[in-house]
Amino acid sequence: MVLRTSIRFAYLKDIFQDSPRRTSVFNANIGRLIVLYEDLRIEIASFQATSIKDADCINEGSYRKRYFLRRSIATLIEFSDAFSQFSHDEHIDSVTVAFDKKGKYLWSDTVALFKKHSQLLKNVRNDLGGHFGTKAAIYAIESLTPKITGQLASVRDYSPEGILYLPLFVGEITARSFLRHLEGDSIDERYRKLLKIVQELQLGAIQSVQNLLQYYLWPKFNGP
Repeated sequence: MVLRTSIRFAYLKDIFQDSPRRTSVFNANIGRLIVLYEDLRIEIASFQATSIKDADCINEGSYRKRYFLRRSIATLIEFSDAFSQFSHDEHIDSVTVAFDKKGKYLWSDTVALFKKHSQLLKNVRNDLGGHFGTKAAIYAIESLTPKITGQLASVRDYSPEGILYLPLFVGEITARSFLRHLEGDSIDERYRKLLKIVQELQLGAIQSVQNLLQYYLWPKFNGP
């Protein structure tokens, strides 16, 4: 399949300029959504990738997937805040008015979805902190049952001190760290439930910003 790329130009100051109708915070949130969109796109691609060679030393990529799931939850928290600010901004209609009918519905549905799950996202984020917090670690360790096994590997290269130790059991710990605030009869059930919520939010966020780029920003990029 041959892809065709069209590129338009504009002075960014003109795109994000203040006006009597829009505040600097409003314009900043437009820019914020675009940065978060690109962060989330990379996190989703890295989560979905079959293999990232240098990152998949442990559990054939499962740990890498959970890492990017954790990072995407942090990004979704930022999306939630941005959408919440827009929902209280009287000028958002001047942006969404350009959307088609499906895009307008998607935007309002996405705002509602983030509002519904915002507390769950915050609870999970607070456990994980920047990366992996104490509360999440306590829950993960205390939820281990006596028969769960783990593996620790040593990989030796050709140098005398060239030994790398790989904690192959780390996925068993991180898999549990997401789940303290979810209901379910098993770890797998709660993990699937969280993944479903995250994927719904990811899809809503990505598609909403796509509409923002297509209907609001693309017409503004018409050449300096």
